[in-house]
Amino acid sequence: MSYQARSGRFGQMVSINLLHAPLMVISTLLGLIGVMVLYSIAGGDFSPWAWQHAVRLAVGFFLMYAIANLDLRTLFNFAYPIFGVIFLLLVAVEIFGNTNMGAQRWLDLGFVTVQPSEFMRFA
Repeated sequence: MSYQARSGRFGQMVSINLLHAPLMVISTLLGLIGVMVLYSIAGGDFSPWAWQHAVRLAVGFFLMYAIANLDLRTLFNFAYPIFGVIFLLLVAVEIFGNTNMGAQRWLDLGFVTVQPSEFMRFA
């Protein structure tokens, strides 16, 4: 495990380089087991589900690595624009949202349906 941090103007952590090796190994094994299970379910063929899962797994690991090495000052600089975009998505839910089981919480973007209130937790 490697941890390197610098202190900013007010003593906040500025940079995180933290990748816990056992967690990475366990996550990789679980993801690969998922690929093998999907390969087995598809009758020994990668095409329907296993290939998509493997691609999403690779993208997820790339994002995990990128976020772990992100300079926090960069994230702080984009905090207000991110908040604004997510707020606009919440307003869009009120106008264009899908109603499921009596609740209007989902926004259909065409290729994916999202619930912007979940993103607002992090903004």
